[in-house]
Amino acid sequence: MIREYAVMARDVGAPRPPELDRMFSIGETIEAAMERDEPSPTACHCDLLSENFILDGDGKMWVIDWEYGGMTDPYFDLGDFCVEHPLSADEEKAILTWYCGEMDERRYSRMMLHKLVADLWWSIWAMIQSRLSKIDFDFYQYGMNRMRRFADNVADPGYQGWLAQV
Repeated sequence: MIREYAVMARDVGAPRPPELDRMFSIGETIEAAMERDEPSPTACHCDLLSENFILDGDGKMWVIDWEYGGMTDPYFDLGDFCVEHPLSADEEKAILTWYCGEMDERRYSRMMLHKLVADLWWSIWAMIQSRLSKIDFDFYQYGMNRMRRFADNVADPGYQGWLAQV
């Protein structure tokens, strides 16, 4: 999908900040690492920000807006959820433990790398939206903020270990 978005961004004349070239290169490194021990594709939402969760009056939670849903690596949803919410490392590990039934460093690494993948994807999406959307929102700045967070996560001391462990 990221490659498709890159083509679409080019085709619509979306802004292409220089940071994107480095992000694409890192994305290829992550992709190569993720091909090791790849889990079976699972039905995923692929957009787990807070606004897509609704708690009804009976205490039941609903996940809405499945526009980007599809069959993919289940750790993408976990990584996307973690990057969309300000969680501590312990909370991120708790999410993975809840999902997997135990803490698994390889799966944790996969989830952490998917935080980067999510920011890469949504950065490109934002640049496309900055060109095409009629919504009164600064998509360009939103994308730049995601690019900064991507860079911060690549600078995390655990990044090289995530690549090695996944």
